[in-house]
Amino acid sequence: MNLKSKRNTIIKRVLPLMIAFSFCACTENKSELTTLCDSYSTDAISYFSEVGFRDHQNMQRWAKDIKILVSESNNPSDLKAIDDFIETFNQYAFGIRMKRVTSEGNLEIKFHDNEKLNPKRLNGLCTTEVPMFSNHITSANILIVPFNSDETKRRVIHRELLKAIGLKPTNQEYDEYNLMGKYTFKSIEDSENKLYDFRVPNLDKQAIRLLYDYKLEAGLKRDVFLKAVNG
Repeated sequence: MNLKSKRNTIIKRVLPLMIAFSFCACTENKSELTTLCDSYSTDAISYFSEVGFRDHQNMQRWAKDIKILVSESNNPSDLKAIDDFIETFNQYAFGIRMKRVTSEGNLEIKFHDNEKLNPKRLNGLCTTEVPMFSNHITSANILIVPFNSDETKRRVIHRELLKAIGLKPTNQEYDEYNLMGKYTFKSIEDSENKLYDFRVPNLDKQAIRLLYDYKLEAGLKRDVFLKAVNG
């Protein structure tokens, strides 16, 4: 048997196995996606379908531990807001950790001291770095501008950190309070209860959990996700 014949024989034997393996892998992944409905509420999945995908296309997240470097702020309330978020993230994210460091961070938070900036127009800004042909965030930068109250600043710090880990804002409105979409307060009492509750809202906690769920892979397409969870 010549070399060409041997190569054709090998291809004929191996190709069906590769196709079968690929089919099994896709089937297994699809099966895992459909089980998400058993672990998350309908509201959590609906919310994540809006905030969990970059430009409504694919999912991006960190693959390595997140090290937060804080600069230009010695305000205890700022640091507490960051530490509270770190605690929440570590509780809900799978396979990755977040911590605050004093050097060599890969997520830097700066507090701008320019009082001329209008906080009504710009109160926080987050940029993330994702290498070409990758769906993993490698670094991020957050800018926080002056505020009249620590309560407002705390919410913005949490919102920008949600962006930094891979979530995206949406214009969709939800019945449950959240930081990445819209929410209409039901009353003055509801407003006070929500705005002075400094914890990360439950809907955003579930979004963190979904974004870093081991059943989902970085780069997952939104349409694939929706098709799987909607049956």
